[in-house]
Amino acid sequence: MKKYIIVFILFGLIFCNGFAQNSMRFGIKSGVAFSKAITDADIPSDIDEKIKTGFAGGGMMIYKFNNNMAIQAELMYVQKGELLEVSDPPIKMPLVMNGFEFPVLLKYMVSENMNVYGGVSINYIVAASVEGTDLLEEDLIKNFGYGLSLGGQYLYENLIMDLRFDLGLSNYVEEDLFGEGDTAKLNTLYLTIGYLFK
Repeated sequence: MKKYIIVFILFGLIFCNGFAQNSMRFGIKSGVAFSKAITDADIPSDIDEKIKTGFAGGGMMIYKFNNNMAIQAELMYVQKGELLEVSDPPIKMPLVMNGFEFPVLLKYMVSENMNVYGGVSINYIVAASVEGTDLLEEDLIKNFGYGLSLGGQYLYENLIMDLRFDLGLSNYVEEDLFGEGDTAKLNTLYLTIGYLFK
């Protein structure tokens, strides 16, 4: 596991260094994440899966190729998961899946202040639990995942407002959690605001 983390960090350093001599902007961002697990496992009828709200924040780098195209890379900490509501007895159990995300996005400027984008996101889960059970320690949840990111941004001077949807493509659960062949993927909607340094 450690070697993957080292490769991940080295890739980020090489990526940034490769553009260091060109014009780029750096910034910070924060906001809210609305996430929910999509699973094909048989969930008990008395359990309702709900959207979980969490914090999202981190840093970003934007490199502009020309007046229409740019690339944006981020490193964010995100609180994901979902909310499990049991009807009898009435209990709310948050499924916590917090971790770091590294999205790489290709942006197209549709106007001077607006752009649309798409790309991929690599995720590394650092904390996963439900009702006091550490799912990572029990080897029930996988650390690494990835997804497809689509969204749009509005820019006003140094402020950048972002609406994004992440479609989870990787299965986060081990076979011991649900059973052989069952999967669980995370979909997330982000609403963030950021500040770009000059």
